[in-house]
Amino acid sequence: MSTRSTDCYPLHHGARTSYRFLAVLLLLTVIFSPFFFWPLILSFRGRIEYENDKIRIVGLRTRTLRFSEWTSLAIVHFPVQSRGLGGLLLNLQIAGSQALHLMIRGPESKTSSIYLSSYERHEELLKRIREQNSHLECPLFDADTYRTGRKGTDENNPHASA
Repeated sequence: MSTRSTDCYPLHHGARTSYRFLAVLLLLTVIFSPFFFWPLILSFRGRIEYENDKIRIVGLRTRTLRFSEWTSLAIVHFPVQSRGLGGLLLNLQIAGSQALHLMIRGPESKTSSIYLSSYERHEELLKRIREQNSHLECPLFDADTYRTGRKGTDENNPHASA
């Protein structure tokens, strides 16, 4: 009998607050009021569920990504340099000035991007994903390196090159 452990990583408080505030703003503008459901529902349902062999991303719809189907993995750090209300909401959502994306290439070269910095304990989740997929090259990119297409670096990954 196998035991399955599922750990849940919900959106952190700042991300939930920014989504709810965005829902209110969309509701106030009559033209975009039908779209206010998206951030409102995401603020209540948004989470990542980690199991031994897959992750499930729950939002408006649920996506399941199985580790065995992944062909490549990359971590991208994007600095956030915005001001005003949009910058405030984005900084709340990512809990700081750096957004952390997990880029996954799966079957048939289908690419998925997960905004990891919006979730509670995202460092722990990233560590677990990297351990589970240690056979894959997992370069670390900054935004400029990612945009120019150069290879990323990772001091813990023997397959990565500078």
